[in-house]
Amino acid sequence: MYDEGFLQIDPAQDPVGGSIVVIIATDERLWERWKARGWDSTQRDHLVQQSKEEILAIIEALKKRSLFVSVRLQQSENPEQVSFEEDFALIEPIIQFREWLIRMREPMAQRTIEIQVRDLGMSYLQWIKRLLDSIEVAAKDLKGAAKE
Repeated sequence: MYDEGFLQIDPAQDPVGGSIVVIIATDERLWERWKARGWDSTQRDHLVQQSKEEILAIIEALKKRSLFVSVRLQQSENPEQVSFEEDFALIEPIIQFREWLIRMREPMAQRTIEIQVRDLGMSYLQWIKRLLDSIEVAAKDLKGAAKE
């Protein structure tokens, strides 16, 4: 499913540039979120792996779109509290399931933009393209705010 979608993702005509780190919760914290939603522990490994595969797909889509020069993944107990060396951080908060935050490292652009991307009526390709578009707009907004 993911590989087929990547074939239809074109590189950005006007990339953001710089680097980005995608920060997600540790495996244990990912499981806690599924557990809180009522999932049985027999599904733990599968659900955590499924979550991580979706994140890896997002990273691959970011690379394919070429919005940033470099993209990497980092796991943390508290994704929203992590400091980072990259120009941007794309963060999946522990509490807000399926909503993302993007931050810029520069102190003058430390505001947070919420990226809402979930619509159950969308195909995977529509969803990933919407996510990439949201990330691009948010990163450019932050970059523009840092210049002011």
